[in-house]
Amino acid sequence: MIAGIAVVMVAAAWFGLHQSSEKASPGKVAPPIATRSEPMINPLEVRQREAMDQADQRRASGDLNGAAGLLQSAAALTGPLSADIQKKQADIQAEINDAKLGALRQKEEQDWQNAKKDVDAGRFSSAEKYLANILALPEGGLRKVEARKYQDQVIPRRQQEETLWARARMNAQKNDLASLKQADDSLGQVIELGGPRKSEAEQLRQTVEGKVGSLVQRQQHDQQIADLRAGARRDLTQGDFSSARQKVDQIRQAGGDPASLPAEIDQAEAHRRSDSDFQQIVQRYQAANDKDGLEAARNSFQSVVQGGGPRAGDARRYLGEINPKLAAMKSEATPLPQQPATKVEVPAAKIDERPVISNLVQQYAQAFEQRDADALRKIWPSIGNRYDKYKQVFGMASAYRMDVRIDSMNVAADGQQATVNASLSQEYTVRGQKPMSHSDKAVFHLVKSEGAWVINDVQ
Repeated sequence: MIAGIAVVMVAAAWFGLHQSSEKASPGKVAPPIATRSEPMINPLEVRQREAMDQADQRRASGDLNGAAGLLQSAAALTGPLSADIQKKQADIQAEINDAKLGALRQKEEQDWQNAKKDVDAGRFSSAEKYLANILALPEGGLRKVEARKYQDQVIPRRQQEETLWARARMNAQKNDLASLKQADDSLGQVIELGGPRKSEAEQLRQTVEGKVGSLVQRQQHDQQIADLRAGARRDLTQGDFSSARQKVDQIRQAGGDPASLPAEIDQAEAHRRSDSDFQQIVQRYQAANDKDGLEAARNSFQSVVQGGGPRAGDARRYLGEINPKLAAMKSEATPLPQQPATKVEVPAAKIDERPVISNLVQQYAQAFEQRDADALRKIWPSIGNRYDKYKQVFGMASAYRMDVRIDSMNVAADGQQATVNASLSQEYTVRGQKPMSHSDKAVFHLVKSEGAWVINDVQ
């Protein structure tokens, strides 16, 4: 009783202060009171409802006198639930007067209390059994309307809440925006239902929003790195190596990994220098009109072939032009022997066959790079069954690279046969697979047929 009076006095004091604050400033318009998403809670109503719930628990345990005492104290509060308290007092008095009715309602209240606990805990099958017991009781019970409402409305709503909550928790554990958005949608529905999971849903929603913010920042960072990387490769295509290197530095400053970009830039710059040097060799060759100029050009092209690189094939082609020109110049420069007064046989002057043989070996490598089995058979007439094998290998390849370095050359005294020892470096790429490379030794056996050198065998 004392606690109830204290609550009434606090409520009255709050109301008086509120009224006096409104009258304290006459002539001034009071600022608008902020609206709340939920109605104000009346402390008297809370007190009375707690008393009624405790009384129901006493009834379920068979303590009708204790329940009546609690309700009497709550009725003295004169709150908004006073009429409901008076009705419950009458129900309890009827149970005190009729032992059979009291036993029926005690069983009903026990099932009701158990059903509510199970619903709150998510044990819906168990709650359904208790509610069915209440609905099956004979006349005299008080909970049938509430039990039917729980069956038709409360339990389906709680089941929906638990389904949404489980789905939200599962998606909240993932780290992709689509799943987190689904989690946020599910949590919003849980909060809107206003059930027991509302508070947990509000807390989890804050966590989900934090993860979304982190993911968005990470995606923006990754996109920035991707844009810089794409810009650097675009600069490489345009030959702007300085700008490409600046973007590599920006990637590092942003905490990204430039990966292979620095190596690609170095390689592109090296290729540009190589192209520039090669063009200068070509210009000197095209301007050469004597033996010395052609020999100098031949030496330069041979260095390019031995060094490999993207211009090795072009260098072999130019060697194929230069060597016959030098051979023709040497033939023209050799004077014809004068017939002596007496008939004396003079041996014919020997021709240096090495440039022509070297060129033939390079043509062999060029046929492999062009994947041309017919070109290979043209310089190797005795290729035989190997022709079909090479044709099949060339057909399977998407690229073939071969560099040949001549280690030694031996031309027979009669100038009709020659042997070349060479080192081969090959890179073979089957369509759709990674390149395969290996190095090997080879021995070329060459013969002169109708005045022209051809390959007789390769071992």
